[in-house]
Amino acid sequence: MADMAWPTRSIGYVVGQTSGDTLHGPRSIVLATTNGGDTWAQYYLSDTSLSIARVYFSSAQTGWAIGSTTSDQKFLAKSTDGGKTWTVLDHTSSLVYGPVPSSNPISFKDDQRGLILVQNASDNKLYVKYTYDGWAHSQMSTTLGDSSPLFAYWLNDSTWIVGTNGLQRTTDSGRTWTRVISDNPNGGHIATGAFRDSVGFVARDIYSTTFRSTDWGNTWTELRLADSVLPVRPPDDFGIHLLSMPTANRAYFLGQHPGDGAIEVMKVNVPIPATQHGGGGGVAMVPQGTKGLSLSEQNGEVNFTIEATAEQRSLEVLDLLGRSVVVVNVPSMATSLSIPGRAPPAGSYFARVGELTAKFVIW
Repeated sequence: MADMAWPTRSIGYVVGQTSGDTLHGPRSIVLATTNGGDTWAQYYLSDTSLSIARVYFSSAQTGWAIGSTTSDQKFLAKSTDGGKTWTVLDHTSSLVYGPVPSSNPISFKDDQRGLILVQNASDNKLYVKYTYDGWAHSQMSTTLGDSSPLFAYWLNDSTWIVGTNGLQRTTDSGRTWTRVISDNPNGGHIATGAFRDSVGFVARDIYSTTFRSTDWGNTWTELRLADSVLPVRPPDDFGIHLLSMPTANRAYFLGQHPGDGAIEVMKVNVPIPATQHGGGGGVAMVPQGTKGLSLSEQNGEVNFTIEATAEQRSLEVLDLLGRSVVVVNVPSMATSLSIPGRAPPAGSYFARVGELTAKFVIW
């Protein structure tokens, strides 16, 4: 099997290639479950020239697949019926969708907004293609260099972070990128990472060095794990291979034991700094009928809903003294964004986007 995706706890998808039988030659297959893997349905791609390499489901029914054709073209396909049928959105010989060794080349915020790592086939320059309308239209970022792509994430604050030639981040809707952690010839490349809300955790491929962020990737703290966890060896032999963060303070990864080289699942407890405020108990918007800007609270986050505009904007949260508490970039055509409910202390605040303002309370 080539890849799998679990958009919910019970709904999952596995993609791969059959070896063929007396009636059919080798072809791509999608296995789908709606009951946590107890039973599986199988769907064959009608276009037998397609071979899926990676898959991502942005919701229970909407999926995205990349891979190669029998003529060695690269393709991007989309499903809106839970993997039963697929529509090819792009065939190309000039770009490679999700080039090796990327382990997580596709990331979507929802069914409309997503990004995919791509590489120019002629010069190996890396780019990000991104969309705001379910790939009815897409745009290409500036180049991220000619290093190997590793992983990509769409964060909840409408920024992205991608691991390639160090760790890079964008704050302008994916158009330009800034390196926030550089590669270290002695310490290794940023090989893998995972994010959970405002908390991020990434690791180098050699040495026992990891980094964590608790502010959506704005700043990073270096952590040194015990040498017994990650030995000093070449990345082809040892190191972290895959990383998952099911909660904000716990990460799991695949690594290799320094003694016998056995692959092991390991756990890291990520320390979250204690805050000196007591916000996050709840949030409520002061009823004032603000048109075009509203908010709600869910799962400890303050969710803002705004009217879409073509230009980029900033959402600023101010306290009653007019002091800026939180500033979040609002990409072009974005209609929603979130901040952690515990980011500001308990109290009364104003949210401002351009001429729009709304007052809310955190307790």
